[in-house]
Amino acid sequence: MTLRSSRHTLPSCLLNPRSQDAQASLLYTRGPSACFFAIPVVMLTSSREERDLLESYKLGANAYIQKPVEYDSFRQAVKQLGLFWLVVNEPPPPSAFQ
Repeated sequence: MTLRSSRHTLPSCLLNPRSQDAQASLLYTRGPSACFFAIPVVMLTSSREERDLLESYKLGANAYIQKPVEYDSFRQAVKQLGLFWLVVNEPPPPSAFQ
């Protein structure tokens, strides 16, 4: 599912791996001139560090999910994540991107 702005097709959700680069990209997506400000950002990480959790939310993440180690559990978690953000969640209207 994607959102359409007047000039671009935008993703419905940004899935961001938690790392130093992810924090930089989160700043990029949430900055004052960012076109992604209304799109949910999910941090997907193996980190249990409280400082990583706090920093991600301070930078504007909408969710912080610790990824399961086992593949089947990881696959199920990603499936549930997709169902929530792409089916259950109400995305912002196209006017949010104008």
